[in-house]
Amino acid sequence: MTSKLKEKILIVDDAPDTLELLKRNLAGKGYEILTASNVSNAISILETEAIDLVITDLKMPGISGLDLIRHVKENFSNTEIMMITGYPTVETAVQAVKLGAEEYLTKPFTDEELFSLVDKVLLKHRMKLTKQKQVEKPHGLVHGIVGESKVMQGIFKSISKAA
Repeated sequence: MTSKLKEKILIVDDAPDTLELLKRNLAGKGYEILTASNVSNAISILETEAIDLVITDLKMPGISGLDLIRHVKENFSNTEIMMITGYPTVETAVQAVKLGAEEYLTKPFTDEELFSLVDKVLLKHRMKLTKQKQVEKPHGLVHGIVGESKVMQGIFKSISKAA
């Protein structure tokens, strides 16, 4: 049994059937799923949960999915975004990508299309997080000391506790 944390996906759509279907399908793939029926609820969730991926509908009453993309990119830079829509146009696709959506999926779509794009976006997300960690702490360099052995890792823990 691994201790790997499940990646969290927030699905935002005003259609309850779509929310339920996406939630069930993605939870079946092992993801932790949260849902919101509008952008305001989605923002509340984003402020309290570390979300890896937001999947948002384009057209919703009040605040649109494009507004949500803009908000996520400005305030939650480590969260990836996918847009789904039943009203595809070249203009909205270009706008969604320019605002920060990694992928744009038109309804109706197959489970395979959804899973493929979610996997692709989350792989990019994991790679980005790994790269950030490497920049923050160069491989084998802790407290100005280079070392990777188990003994050195123990010493690094002792130094961290003492600090």
